[in-house]
Amino acid sequence: MRSLVETLDIHSQALARPKHPKRIARALEAMAIGGLLWGVGTVAPLSGRLVAALLGRTVGDTISLTDQLGSLLALVGAAFAVGAFVQLARRDDPVLTSEMGFSGRWMVLGGAIWATAALAHVLFLSLRLDHAIGMASLGLGLSCLAVEVAGGSIAVIGVRRMFAVLGQRSRRYRAAAHARQSAEALAVAAAIFLVATLLSIILPSLKYEFSGMFASVIALVTGGVLLMGLIYMLVNCRWIARAILDPPPQIDEVVRVVNEGAQGEPQN
Repeated sequence: MRSLVETLDIHSQALARPKHPKRIARALEAMAIGGLLWGVGTVAPLSGRLVAALLGRTVGDTISLTDQLGSLLALVGAAFAVGAFVQLARRDDPVLTSEMGFSGRWMVLGGAIWATAALAHVLFLSLRLDHAIGMASLGLGLSCLAVEVAGGSIAVIGVRRMFAVLGQRSRRYRAAAHARQSAEALAVAAAIFLVATLLSIILPSLKYEFSGMFASVIALVTGGVLLMGLIYMLVNCRWIARAILDPPPQIDEVVRVVNEGAQGEPQN
């Protein structure tokens, strides 16, 4: 009986299987990879600026090039995630339609805001529009990042519901005490990173050098936590994707196999 329970995964037997498992699994992985690319493209350039400030070095052309490459990588990641959101929010799958409700629309809406801000950041840096509108490049980048964080926070509503719906179909996911990387924690980490980065820029100009340095350290630590959370989310998405692509056998399948092997041995 223990072997059967472990093989069949009784908990998921009552849950309907998605109609398009391959599409959903690939979308989950794309969403997590896109989020991780965005995190690297966002955290790395700002962290480089903060490290340069902590070491007392001036920010030169190398950092500016890093900003451009980072914003481009963040845009690619946002595009990956939004494409995944669209696939997960399609209404042709009865499982997702009935169990997720309006959460899919929140994912798409938040993802659209997120990607639009990332695209605006790339355009501002590549076309040097910051000079045209009379705003510093770093301040413009922080403004775009703030909108991206806001869009991601809106998408959080759908992402959490999606993990709750699809994660129950993964034994490994449930075995880790329903371990899912809290999307709210990621949004909070991104918000703290944004605020700390902003304070690390503003406070030194107000003659609060020590407080600015403290904010820089918080930004660096929070940025690392954000990246670790995105990596952990990618691991969870892969767990769920594997369970969707290769689900445990249904009870009727096992009964059919046992009956076929037991023909001629009715006493068994």
